[in-house]
Amino acid sequence: MATGEPLPNAVLRQIAWRDLVALTPAEVARELVLPLPWLAASLAAAAYGLYPVALAFSFVFFLVGLRIVHGACHYAIGLSRRASEIVLFVLSLVMLGSMHAVKWNHLRHHRSCLAADDIEAMGARGSAWRAILLGPRFPVRLGAGGWSSAGTDSALSPVSDGDRPVPDGVLCGLDGAP
Repeated sequence: MATGEPLPNAVLRQIAWRDLVALTPAEVARELVLPLPWLAASLAAAAYGLYPVALAFSFVFFLVGLRIVHGACHYAIGLSRRASEIVLFVLSLVMLGSMHAVKWNHLRHHRSCLAADDIEAMGARGSAWRAILLGPRFPVRLGAGGWSSAGTDSALSPVSDGDRPVPDGVLCGLDGAP
């Protein structure tokens, strides 16, 4: 079967799908502690002056953390809504950024996928080089979009992470964001 060809129905029926099923308490616990070894390894490597190794472990820590953030954004990590919001808050502290802004932008991305105001899809609208160069500006645009667009009364508000690190409007316009 060539790459890109759809799977025949017979093959699909043989796959044991486990999408969107309830997680067991052990699976929830495993999911929540998944980033900890990567964080510990990063801190240990940095303590020994192995900064390139620490950087690599930090990268994996952030990827795994974003996996949990994604599940928490959709309330799909086996926790209550309140507990999922607390997970987002704790990850905001550990990952040094508003995961509620990520949530706001991500849910907006699902609502308006690839629309002109879809911050999450900015990298998909141009060349690979443009997407790579966008990388450092992406978190700024993500935060600015969340902070300027989500009201304080919104359940999706990035203000849920506590006091805003900068006043409204300070980040807006730094990189051409509205």
